[in-house]
Amino acid sequence: RRYVLRRPFSPPAAGAGTYLDTIAVQIRPNSNGTGTAYNSATLSGSIVFPATCSITSITPVAFGTYVAFRSTPLAATGGLITLDCTNKLPYTMSLDAYSGVVVGLNYSLALSTSSSRGTGPGQTHTISGSMPANQAGTCTGTSCSGTNVHTLTVTY
Repeated sequence: RRYVLRRPFSPPAAGAGTYLDTIAVQIRPNSNGTGTAYNSATLSGSIVFPATCSITSITPVAFGTYVAFRSTPLAATGGLITLDCTNKLPYTMSLDAYSGVVVGLNYSLALSTSSSRGTGPGQTHTISGSMPANQAGTCTGTSCSGTNVHTLTVTY
């Protein structure tokens, strides 16, 4: 007779890590599992859930049109970040700089959160931006554009 022990495995709710399990196996002469056990063994097993976190998409922060000496601050659009992080994995996010100057206009950036816990695919956060009012800028033509590159770091 051949005996096969099957036990379903459910992914742990605790998140990333190595999970160990031990299963006691006994072989009995009757097919209904009764009778004296004539052989027994212990099986050990492990399964590894790696900690992973990746940026799957990010949209640029865009300020649009700023007219010199504008009377109100200008808010940016875009800045949507999508991450895929292991369930319950703690992570932090930071930018290399939270302010800058483009075509003579000062601006500031902010993350919607600096730390979170993984929930699997499709976690979203935002980078918002603002340009203060009453700036002249350095544009000498009828229209100017500029770009600054910033680095978003996700640590887990």
